[in-house]
Amino acid sequence: MQHIKSESIERLEVVLKTIKHKSFMTGLDEDNKPIYNTSLPLPTVEITLTEKIHGMNASVCYSNKEGIYFQKRSEVINDKNDNGGFGEFAKERVSIFMELIIKLAKENNINLDTHRISLFGEFAGTGIQKGSALDGMSKKFIIFQKFKVSNVNEELRAEDTKWYKTKIADKWICSELHSIFNIMNHFVKIVSFNFANFDEEYQDLNDILLDIENSSPIGEYLGKLNNIGEGLIGNFEFLGDEYTFKIKGSKFQRTSVKKPKFNIDNELIQKKLECALKVCQPFRLEQVWMEIFEFNGVSFDTEPNIKKLGDFIKKVITDIIKEETIAFEEFNLTPKEVFPFISKWFFEQLKNFETYKFNPQKYIF
Repeated sequence: MQHIKSESIERLEVVLKTIKHKSFMTGLDEDNKPIYNTSLPLPTVEITLTEKIHGMNASVCYSNKEGIYFQKRSEVINDKNDNGGFGEFAKERVSIFMELIIKLAKENNINLDTHRISLFGEFAGTGIQKGSALDGMSKKFIIFQKFKVSNVNEELRAEDTKWYKTKIADKWICSELHSIFNIMNHFVKIVSFNFANFDEEYQDLNDILLDIENSSPIGEYLGKLNNIGEGLIGNFEFLGDEYTFKIKGSKFQRTSVKKPKFNIDNELIQKKLECALKVCQPFRLEQVWMEIFEFNGVSFDTEPNIKKLGDFIKKVITDIIKEETIAFEEFNLTPKEVFPFISKWFFEQLKNFETYKFNPQKYIF
């Protein structure tokens, strides 16, 4: 069984760079370097917006050759690494997932002897991302807008991979009776976005984001009112390629984490601290902490210990390099320069864990 990666979702500021590159590039020079004409127009695109759910990325994969199996973001799930309980959740609903996958294969003429379907979504509910819109509710799997089809022959996978919409005719697949939802059946908004007026148009998206932050639409649908929504996911097409981006709100940043204290001796240290506070948000550090130690809301599969500091820093840095490149450019710093902040936060968590051992109900990130 091959681990199949989910779609990479960048910030819109990062996507802007790609759009400028494709819009302005007119060819290659004699040294094979791109030639740009910045007087060319930037496009206006139609963006489909959906709610960003804060939970755990998970997926269900199937081919006739491999059978059905389940994944988290980083690896295939087995009995020893079922972070958050998605493996157990999916096993209890194997027949439902198989029914959905077979229907998608038939709808899109996919040969399951030669190809696998990977159905991605967000797994959310009690014990997964405290304080999120669905925290305190029974666990649910929210299917994303698109599913992935890849060749079971690993040598052909890179060149033979496509994305399709998770719908049959005009209906987005789901089985709400079995706690399987589809994000496209809830908040969906289609907007026009002119990249030539990026700042103004981006502010319009932030206005939409505020409504999500004030109360998550899917949370409301499930009966949880006035909760905090995490953000927006946007999807659009340009010159034959599809782009997906995210915009996160500021309200979903819990303040229960005590920020490590630094002795600020000079301007450079001050700048590093400001950068660290911006890119190392509590929710990001907490998410990696739970992944490292397999915290499922009830217990740790691996007891937190100092030996895992290196793994923790590596995962956090990988995450912030992907999502916060703009911030590092603004501060003219590198990810390594926020190591001290990450390390201090880790040690604070180890101290908190000693309390957790004696009273799990009082454990607070």
